[in-house]
Amino acid sequence: PEESQQVEIGARQDLLDGAMKLTAALYQIDRQNIAIPDDNGFTQQVGDQRARGLELEMAMELPGGLHGLLVYGYTDSELTRFAETVLVPVFPPRFEVVDRSGNKAAFAPEHLARLWLSKSFGSGLTLGGGLRYVGNQFIAEDNATELDDYLLVDLAAIYQLRRWRLSLQLKNVTDEEYQTRGFGTSSVIPGQPFAALLGVDYRF
Repeated sequence: PEESQQVEIGARQDLLDGAMKLTAALYQIDRQNIAIPDDNGFTQQVGDQRARGLELEMAMELPGGLHGLLVYGYTDSELTRFAETVLVPVFPPRFEVVDRSGNKAAFAPEHLARLWLSKSFGSGLTLGGGLRYVGNQFIAEDNATELDDYLLVDLAAIYQLRRWRLSLQLKNVTDEEYQTRGFGTSSVIPGQPFAALLGVDYRF
């Protein structure tokens, strides 16, 4: 089985008579026997990984029913022990063991950030909008291909009537084109385009 150890230290502070809450945390996570699929589609537990990072969060409750949330995360993720067998495209083909130790871990962007603002109206209506940012990230342990960073815009409207709750979410309003996780070292998946989600909830 995969094993991991985590060490974390954090602090929390209330400001403006509790209207603003600040949270900060430093952490280190060490993982052993991580399972990673190779180019042939097989999953092998052949490496160790370490991640060190910082998380910051600021939540605000302002006059007039205005709420805000700002979250930022920084991660430095490194393969501390990783050697994989790769196929060398020569004739006749042969396999070689390549040491990837010291490379960045796949799908681990250094920077993540989110900003969300919402306003509650006395009639039960809440309107909100925000930004989601994802930094550059590699798609494989060889660090040969890197995905570009991207910024997404989201909007939301919520109407609460007694036990009923109607919500409309607009994801990726600007229809930003971006890539997300792939498989192996040479594939990526297009990110979700503009989407509208309508939800109806009833609380018993």
